[in-house]
Amino acid sequence: MKRPIIVALDGTSASGKTSLCIALAKKLKFLHLDTGVALRSLSLYLIRQGTNDEKAALKLIKKMKYEDIQKALKDKDLKSSEVSTLTSCIGGVKEISYGLIKLLHNLVKELKDEYDGFIISGRNIQTEAFPKAPIKIFLTASLETRGKRRYDELKLKGKKVNLKQVTEELAIRDNNDQTRKISPLKMAKDAFLLDNTKLTEKQTIEEALKYINSKIK
Repeated sequence: MKRPIIVALDGTSASGKTSLCIALAKKLKFLHLDTGVALRSLSLYLIRQGTNDEKAALKLIKKMKYEDIQKALKDKDLKSSEVSTLTSCIGGVKEISYGLIKLLHNLVKELKDEYDGFIISGRNIQTEAFPKAPIKIFLTASLETRGKRRYDELKLKGKKVNLKQVTEELAIRDNNDQTRKISPLKMAKDAFLLDNTKLTEKQTIEEALKYINSKIK
């Protein structure tokens, strides 16, 4: 298979996408590029510049490099409520969404000599950003399973949460993701559907690796 290999991974909320991407990147020695992190990085730099202007965002996204995202990852404010709010706002802007796609392609070009492949995750990765990616994985699980996982995750962080409420909020998130006008959540026709409802994290990683290796060979 032609290098660099692109693995486009998307899926429903709370299905374990981030942990799977990190594990796959480590085992395959690929680089994980996360569109969510890239978008948060953009928001962080906009706030630091004292603006939330769309034109400023488009100008900045054209200049961003991988090292800028790495620097943002180490910033304590990356997951602040202010960054989260701005990220939600600009993430729904069509021009910025397309600018983000171009940024990802530029990052692959920038780093293609350093890595054999990339695990790229995030919104519209399979259908709009990398529709020609040779390997696509769509990760999901039942609503009840994802609700319990999110509930357990929040409990571990010391949050006072209700399982029913957490599950209901995920159902609303699913509907919003699937019906939004810009970049709705959609599985590509040639994607591998990985349902990990009854799988452990280890088994999920094994199934994904088995599929990726079968495609590479």
